[in-house]
Amino acid sequence: ARLAPGAGAPTSLAAASALGFGSLGGGASTATGVDGAGGGGVSSGACADSRAAVVDLEPADGMVLHVAGSACCAPSPQPAPTDRSGCCQRCSASVGCEVYVWQPSVGTCWLMSWKDAQQRTLAPAPDRVTGERQAR
Repeated sequence: ARLAPGAGAPTSLAAASALGFGSLGGGASTATGVDGAGGGGVSSGACADSRAAVVDLEPADGMVLHVAGSACCAPSPQPAPTDRSGCCQRCSASVGCEVYVWQPSVGTCWLMSWKDAQQRTLAPAPDRVTGERQAR
């Protein structure tokens, strides 16, 4: 089950900071137990750990660019639904991906790179789970 918005916000802000995100909006929570919507993606390695993501946050407008393998807006789109670990795996397999955003309600997975490595700002966004690229 997904944590309610705002549940454990201090922990999630610390977790997001530990993931390397910069400024954060409020009302976030960690992604504990958020796998499961949509088919595809086999959990393995670091992508199986849902604690490596934050819930109800996504990169702020203008902070990222879509990269190959994203659900849209980039070469070689992959619009097929997946789960959180599958989205994480897509990011790990995409050379340019630094951050992924998964939409649990429909399984959409966006792969992106930060425009500026020093500005990794997240903004509140319901129905989003955001994580950094995991080591292969």
